[in-house]
Amino acid sequence: MAKAFDLEAIRHAVRSGRLRWRMHALERMPKRRLSTTHVKQVILNGEVIEEYPTSTPYPSGLLHAVVDGRPIHAVVAWDRRGQGTPYVITAYEPDESHFEPNLKTRKKASKRRSDDE
Repeated sequence: MAKAFDLEAIRHAVRSGRLRWRMHALERMPKRRLSTTHVKQVILNGEVIEEYPTSTPYPSGLLHAVVDGRPIHAVVAWDRRGQGTPYVITAYEPDESHFEPNLKTRKKASKRRSDDE
């Protein structure tokens, strides 16, 4: 059985042009000085630091990479039906108020980021 959040399949879908963007991400990214190229690089070269297999409507994961010297996180949902379609939910630069100094490990007291992401 296929994994709920399959990074290699997601990368293949991105390289095949099937990446989709949620309005939330597209509205927030310019304010955060993030481009679609930045986020694609996170997906293609980053690592999964958290998985959310029960998120709806699709399983999702939090990816981390350093792009152009900047640490960047992207939340990507994975609709594995048919050829498979990844959706960028949001992207941001992590900070030490929510993450440990490695910017990959969420602090214990920190839960998911607020709606203003």
